[in-house]
Amino acid sequence: MSALVVGMGASGFSIAAHLASLGGSPPVAVDSRKAPPMAQQMAQQLPQVKTMTGAKFEEWGADKFAEYERIALSPGVAPQQINAPKERIIGDAGLFAEAWQDAGAKTKLLAVTGTNGKSATVSIARDLCRAAGMRADAVGNIGEPLLDALARWQREGFPDAAALELSSFQLETAPSFESRAAAVLNVDDDHLDRHGDIGEYANIKARIYEGAQHCIVNADDGRVSEMKTKGGRVLFSLNDARADWCLQDGKVCGGGESYSLAEMSEASRAQPANVLAALALTATLEEAGNESWRQTTRAALAEFEGLPHRRREVLRRGGVAFIDDSKATNVRAACFALQAQKSPLVLIAGGDGKGQDFAPLAKAARGKVVFAVLIGKDAKKVQKALQESGVKTATAADMQGAVDIAYSECPPGGAVLLSPACSSLDMFADYRARAAAFVEAARRLPERGEDNAAA
Repeated sequence: MSALVVGMGASGFSIAAHLASLGGSPPVAVDSRKAPPMAQQMAQQLPQVKTMTGAKFEEWGADKFAEYERIALSPGVAPQQINAPKERIIGDAGLFAEAWQDAGAKTKLLAVTGTNGKSATVSIARDLCRAAGMRADAVGNIGEPLLDALARWQREGFPDAAALELSSFQLETAPSFESRAAAVLNVDDDHLDRHGDIGEYANIKARIYEGAQHCIVNADDGRVSEMKTKGGRVLFSLNDARADWCLQDGKVCGGGESYSLAEMSEASRAQPANVLAALALTATLEEAGNESWRQTTRAALAEFEGLPHRRREVLRRGGVAFIDDSKATNVRAACFALQAQKSPLVLIAGGDGKGQDFAPLAKAARGKVVFAVLIGKDAKKVQKALQESGVKTATAADMQGAVDIAYSECPPGGAVLLSPACSSLDMFADYRARAAAFVEAARRLPERGEDNAAA
């Protein structure tokens, strides 16, 4: 089967390697960038794959795509850019679903999507399973591409359970996706530049329920509550005690058991909705429900340390804490970070806003942010919203400039918070690279008092 891989980043490399492993004609890989991130690795590790870089595939006519039976898109490439029939277009999640059926593995798949909280939920679910003695992984959008994970499992053995983080970009090109349990955590403004409106965005998220045996539903989110579910419906809620899993009197309750927030780690206590979702997901496993599972669950929730690049203090300079929340790639996530911080804050935000409304960020910043430095493609849009909320602002051309200004404006005892509310791809390879630039810029700052490194 002739196949075209569009995009040569980490996911595109993963897709190309998977298609090449199937035998037959090796795929062709194309990227509009002249120097794609994985071009060198592809040349070295997949020499059989023909590559084309600097190709403006958006301008290709239908005849150009017609020579390929299958067109496999990296998540960052919108199907609307491809002038070919939809039935020939697929992404890594769709290829994973096809291969999974052929593999005949007994691994229980726990699939998670949503605007915010995906990585934390799959991480907690994985840790709950591991604490109970199961072999479990967290893969997908959290880090290891789905097809890379599948190849590793085929070499090393399949785990008992796997928590999969799936983005709307992945679900958009996945015709079906079967799982033991699936959760939509929430739906808020994000990626509207690609999906058009929040209704279509929600419809794409809802696809995760189509092949799920158990559907974990956030009863507090109206858009999620309205989604059609084919499997058994399990509700979780922070506000409604009638839900299957709920928060009551400082305890997470469900399945005939309760877990006190006071006994959990700080990272677990800070995100009770994600804890509820993870508990609801793992409760669908046959191994769950006995006394041993309950005991190990308590231990896992007490030991969960949170995620890298999510509200982590990384450095101190002159009495100022530098907090990395680079993973906050949308407004809602940044608002949560602002609510969680108590120190006088200088905010660094901006990037590719993906069509979001920044008014909620401005509202969350009022009275909490003493100054904001804006960077990236939509810096002016974020600046305008914050200024209308009374926040003093400045713009910077790069991360070093932003950190320099933030440090000069931050009072002793305060914090500089990198919580961009935007995608990083206009300036950086990903949110991890953005975080690395933030940390490196902070390390270059001159001391202005006692210095205490946190990481």
